[in-house]
Amino acid sequence: MASPKSNLAKILDKIHAFNVGAHDDMLNPLSAVLKLLAEIRTLREGGGDKVTVGLHQLSDQIDLSRYSLRFLLAFSSLRSIIRGTYQDKDGDQVVTSLRYVQQILNILYSYHELQVYVRSIAPSLLHYSDTPYGRRSCQIWAISIILDLICMHRKGELSLDSLRVSRNSTLNFVANVCNLALAVHWSSTTSSLSPLQVAMLRTISGLIAFFMRWYGTAE
Repeated sequence: MASPKSNLAKILDKIHAFNVGAHDDMLNPLSAVLKLLAEIRTLREGGGDKVTVGLHQLSDQIDLSRYSLRFLLAFSSLRSIIRGTYQDKDGDQVVTSLRYVQQILNILYSYHELQVYVRSIAPSLLHYSDTPYGRRSCQIWAISIILDLICMHRKGELSLDSLRVSRNSTLNFVANVCNLALAVHWSSTTSSLSPLQVAMLRTISGLIAFFMRWYGTAE
């Protein structure tokens, strides 16, 4: 007879099979490019016209679609903890420990993002502002990115030789830097980046994630 842990792992396997991460990687660059086009039009023409407003609205709706499924990432992280898939293949215990912490952070991040989403579409269900949850989710995201960079450093992926030779290391590093800048910006109560800069960083990191997913699947 299968143990409760084994049964839970099988359920989490089925949820993980929906591949919410791929859904997010597909829609994020589309939303980011639309937002970038809107910001460029605003810079050139002052904004406020129907096309610019429409680009912003379409981008926002795509983002809501992403947020609506993001809570499922918590199940993928829980599955990784139960299955042990977070463990470093080279046996580095520090990397394994950091990856474990990342899975915990992902679960907390998903919870906070769900709160933000519900507040956005059904504020009557919640009786508090979504701002603390939005900032907190980005703070959690920033910590997770920093841990990822530490893992890359320990595995030698941030050395100049590795960045020259390995396309994946270079793309991962660039995406992490862009995402860290975004996470810090959204974590703060004061805006450190302009809307155009935010759109540009989102576009760069989003396209990197999309093409890495695309070519990873193709292989």
